Amino acid sequence: MLRRAQRRIIVPFVLPAFALLGVFFFYPLIKTIIISTTRYSRTGRTAPAGLDNYRAVLTDGKYFETLNNSMLFAVIGGAMLFPLAIAI
Repeated sequence: MLRRAQRRIIVPFVLPAFALLGVFFFYPLIKTIIISTTRYSRTGRTAPAGLDNYRAVLTDGKYFETLNNSMLFAVIGGAMLFPLAIAI
């Protein structure tokens, strides 16, 4: 177990890491969740939508087709660029 003096030395080194983690990871994560569960209108008004946005996406047939195309594009693009990057 760390002594009290050792813990006081660790805190100034860990605090900036936690601050950066909060600013660049947790804040965008929370903001994304809030935005994705909100319904927006053309006039700029917002209303809570709950999980309706996710339900609408998952019941849309085009979503899975688009997801499949995106994965295919990523795999083929990576397979084409990887040998070139290794060669360079």
